[in-house]
Amino acid sequence: MDDDVMNQQKYASSAMVLVKHLVDMEKKDAGERGHYNPEVGHELPEVPLHRARQIMTRVEFIQEFDHMNIFTIDSKARVRADSVPMQNAFREVCGEPGFARKLKETLVRISDIESLGRTKELTIKVNMLKTSPQISVYSKS
Repeated sequence: MDDDVMNQQKYASSAMVLVKHLVDMEKKDAGERGHYNPEVGHELPEVPLHRARQIMTRVEFIQEFDHMNIFTIDSKARVRADSVPMQNAFREVCGEPGFARKLKETLVRISDIESLGRTKELTIKVNMLKTSPQISVYSKS
């Protein structure tokens, strides 16, 4: 990926990870109550800001998502969907066939690409023809 595409993927995937977490929280709460009824009370699932940053793994993006009205950070530093319609959209996106698999594949691809940028390859060549082996090390970025 080009650098700008990679940055866009990091940005989008960090939001999707938090979206999935909020939808999963909602499903868990509905499972504990035995049902989900969006008509009765619109209490949106929320997480503390520090936890949202851990979930997203990209702490620098949460403020931008708040300014874009995707998530809301309230006065008690709790993060949730910006509105009930936004939570409905989260639910719909997460309900798409293959969403979890695609998100996981994207996160793995981003991790692999980032890993390549941090990895140095060492090639070790041993010259066995001499009486004492001599090792040459070549570094390639």
